[in-house]
Amino acid sequence: MKNFSVEVDRSFEIGGERFKWRQPYWEDYANLLDNDIAAAQAAVDAATRTNGDETPEGEKAQNDTVHAAIADFIKRIEMFLDPADDSIARWRKLAKRKVDPIATYQFRELHNWLVEVTSGRPPTEPPSPNGPEPTEPTSKDASS
Repeated sequence: MKNFSVEVDRSFEIGGERFKWRQPYWEDYANLLDNDIAAAQAAVDAATRTNGDETPEGEKAQNDTVHAAIADFIKRIEMFLDPADDSIARWRKLAKRKVDPIATYQFRELHNWLVEVTSGRPPTEPPSPNGPEPTEPTSKDASS
């Protein structure tokens, strides 16, 4: 018999803070994805209206900024945090920390990892605490 109630280690660390993740409620997650699909369709529709030209003045969405993209990852991660131990407030404080800040790529890495572990797909590996791993040079690079 497959036991789906087996407890797994749900802890992770980022920026020196320890958190526990939880499975987000399925409708909250589904609504988030539906909103993503609607926003992507709206962007395609806007691009179609302009025939690939500049977006008409005033039509630039707030989501078209780097700031908005990073803020979105930070907000999405909250859905996965176990609310025990004041984790949401600790997460928000950590995300705003200016001294020894979290690297921007780590917000994306953490979000992607949380999606993997909660979707049932085995994660490729936990988020790297020290940034992306260096890649080995290819034979083409080595011969240059």
